[in-house]
Amino acid sequence: MKSKHSVISLFRKAIPYFLSFLCGCFFTAQISEYRRPKLSRLRLENKQIIFDEGNVLDRTRLATKRVTTDHPFKAWDLQLPPFYEKAADVYSQFNCSCENPSKNNFPIPSQELVHRRKSDLLRFVKSNYFLQAKMPLILQKPNQPLEYVSSGYEIEPDEEFTPYLRTYCGSESTVTVKLESFFGAFYFGTDRKNAASTVIKTESSDKNLNLLLASLRYTTFIFDGVNMQDYVQITVICNHSTQHKAFFPVLIRRRPAPQLFLSKSESVNDKLTIVTKTYLRYPCLNTLLDSVFEKYPGITVIVADDSPSSEFQEIDKTKYPTVKHYKLPESEGWFAGRGLAISQVRTKYFLWVDDDFIFNSHTDLEYMINVADKSGYDIVGGGVSSDKRNVWAERDHFVVERDSEGFCYHRVRFSNEIKLPGFEDECLVVDVLLNFFLGRTATAGRIRMDPNFEHIGHPEYFLDGLGQLRTTWCGKSWIDHYADHGLKTRCAQSEEYKKQRGKSGESRAQIIKKNAENWFYRNYLKCSNDFSISSIMLSDD
Repeated sequence: MKSKHSVISLFRKAIPYFLSFLCGCFFTAQISEYRRPKLSRLRLENKQIIFDEGNVLDRTRLATKRVTTDHPFKAWDLQLPPFYEKAADVYSQFNCSCENPSKNNFPIPSQELVHRRKSDLLRFVKSNYFLQAKMPLILQKPNQPLEYVSSGYEIEPDEEFTPYLRTYCGSESTVTVKLESFFGAFYFGTDRKNAASTVIKTESSDKNLNLLLASLRYTTFIFDGVNMQDYVQITVICNHSTQHKAFFPVLIRRRPAPQLFLSKSESVNDKLTIVTKTYLRYPCLNTLLDSVFEKYPGITVIVADDSPSSEFQEIDKTKYPTVKHYKLPESEGWFAGRGLAISQVRTKYFLWVDDDFIFNSHTDLEYMINVADKSGYDIVGGGVSSDKRNVWAERDHFVVERDSEGFCYHRVRFSNEIKLPGFEDECLVVDVLLNFFLGRTATAGRIRMDPNFEHIGHPEYFLDGLGQLRTTWCGKSWIDHYADHGLKTRCAQSEEYKKQRGKSGESRAQIIKKNAENWFYRNYLKCSNDFSISSIMLSDD
């Protein structure tokens, strides 16, 4: 009997400990669940997850939602947060020079033009700030009583989201949180009408504040067609004394719609159009067309022609039924013709060739399409005259140094050969290549061929595509050039052509000078190792 009472007494004493243990487990689980969502609860089929020290948050739990149609947008007035670099100072911390300024500096047309150029640059930087300026560096201090997503928020202008934000000041603490944004606004619950760029909330505990923060929404009332970067500043005050600050970025951008091309078949003829430009070189052009149709009968070829009307020759439609021949005004120029031809392409890819090129047994368009399809690159270049690159082509890397007084442009060799994944033995990643290349119409076709470069031009197109196009050179596919294989007689050049092209003497000097003026102003360049002032000095003959 005594033994029975002892067991009951022991059981009664154990009950409080057991209940405390269960409560502890319950609250620990709740805090763990509250602070970090378990993997088992994540929607694992959603690939958009956020990694943070080995833990993940499901993006759908912070999901954006489309705002209503009565959202009161306003256009961006080009104003910036105070801690952003001023537009006028974007390049002020940089300086550059070319190796031989007396030789490589572009001639300055006039001081008046220098001032105009600088004013135009400032306007350009203001309207393209988020493409030209580097974003501020944000230093986060350690041991803050704050848990939040430090990066990865991205919305379109007409979307909004719930920021993940929790405070840990302590159970006995009065907690104040202040949220500030320049491009965005905050509201709680469904009270969007009272959204403000600065909100302050105080609660008697972390628990109460965190319950309120669970209904916090970030939205933006500024609408702009290009990317913008906002920063949210968080200030947490524990017990009316200790302040803690943190920042997180919000990328506001409009994601472009894809541009896909529906080809009738996988044949070269249905996926690619050949484009070229000619001026008074009909023997060359006819030789090129003969070589094209011998290898790829029925393929579409677009020819832009700015020959004088008095010497203009219609292409024989009976012999070349799939050639589209566009007549430009006389001497419109090299890039004007290029731009017109590419603008008429209706296939996924175009192939640029000069009118004095000749297809041979090594000209493999199927291979070039395969490289573009598998790599996703925008431009796939081939060899000219051989499967090797010449000295000009080996200087395949652009280096553009910034300076508030003018940029320095260099074309140099890469420090090492960059192999294209999947084609390591055949292709190199480059910035620029010669005039035989395949281009992806949706991307490479979007870079403008500036008609201000009339008679001489090539690297200008690739420089304009810097940061927008991915380019590779693959020597496995190469094409003949009339001058390099004893083919000169098949491509006669008239005296008028030589004059317009600026082959020598005064005409060449004038063309190079005009190109130099274009580079100086349009790209804000002050010097280039690709340019020599001696090139515009008149020759003696």
